[in-house]
Amino acid sequence: MGLSRSLSIILVIIVVVAAIGILVVFVSQRATPTTTTPTQPPTRSVSAAVVIRKRGDLGFNDLAWIGGELARKNLNASVEYFYYENVPQAQWLSFLENIVKKGFDVIIVVNFMMAEQVAELADKYPEQKFAIIDAVVEGKPNVMSIVFRENEGSALVGALAGYLTNSSTVGIVLGMDIPPLWKFEIGYKFGIHHVMNETGKNIRILWVYLGTFGDPSKGKEAALSMLQEGADIIYHAAGETGLGVFDAVYEYSQKTGRKVYAIGVDTAQEWVRPGYIIASMMKHVDVAVYKAIEDVYSGNFKGGVISLGIKEGGVDISRPEDIKNMIDIAVSLKLMSQEEADKIYSEILQLRNSIPSDVWDKVMQLRNKIINGEISVPIPTSDTITQLREIYG
Repeated sequence: MGLSRSLSIILVIIVVVAAIGILVVFVSQRATPTTTTPTQPPTRSVSAAVVIRKRGDLGFNDLAWIGGELARKNLNASVEYFYYENVPQAQWLSFLENIVKKGFDVIIVVNFMMAEQVAELADKYPEQKFAIIDAVVEGKPNVMSIVFRENEGSALVGALAGYLTNSSTVGIVLGMDIPPLWKFEIGYKFGIHHVMNETGKNIRILWVYLGTFGDPSKGKEAALSMLQEGADIIYHAAGETGLGVFDAVYEYSQKTGRKVYAIGVDTAQEWVRPGYIIASMMKHVDVAVYKAIEDVYSGNFKGGVISLGIKEGGVDISRPEDIKNMIDIAVSLKLMSQEEADKIYSEILQLRNSIPSDVWDKVMQLRNKIINGEISVPIPTSDTITQLREIYG
């Protein structure tokens, strides 16, 4: 493997939180939208508050941080981070109101469950600009609601799983049974059904919600159960819980000699377990945070819903260069030698190159059809989720 298990864990955690300058270069190259140069730059730097649960989740919250750091670099933004992990829900309103009183130009809330508090404060402070991720606050001209079409990115990895499964059984492990996660579930199932309709395959889909984003042991237990039922590819959309899926796939493969694989989420996670993660569904929360700050900077901020899909750079399937950039960061930070990095990247490429080129071509064809509007991936709602589960399993 090239690294011990303990060093792998250390690298995963440290790289995500390390070296602002290097991370900003990576995100600038791979994950940010084209910036808008203001015709009349503001007389002072834009200030932004970014509200996240914590650092070190290896995905959603860390990506939000990276987006803020990119705004700091490109826009000379003044960015401050506020963590709600230890704030009781009953105190969310006062927590956010205290941030309002600090006088930021925009407050970006990376927690859809704070939508009610954001709506209340938007009325109380109509001059304060807000952005909220993964939630829609309606009828507030000072609130930008940024949502992702994770169903589109999940359809791509679902199609990949459908084409590659040898056992005709695949799985998906999810965190909480909530509307944002439904898009991962239904998108993944849609991609698999796309393959079934095209090839005539009959693929069984195992799926489970574990009710948590922070328990890798539960993720591992769920994944092992799916592997024992015959699944050979498992996608996770479960935050830190999903790290247990990677452990399960690796350990099961080592113990049984059976080739089974995982699919990562949010960031390019292939190098966490090189040779065992075939792809990741990229969700660019960094793009969303950056866009909110940039729109304020350029004078283009307006309330309403902003939806980011494949076309807008909000979601996608990981590419080799995404993974390579992460490994290069680790080398630059002297967390691994170039020799170790080359070995890890070689293992990843060996797995990817073992996938027939026509499979990648078909996944890219699906991607292009989604971008062009030829194929529409369902977006589940509370009114449609039951019906969609009946259709897609």
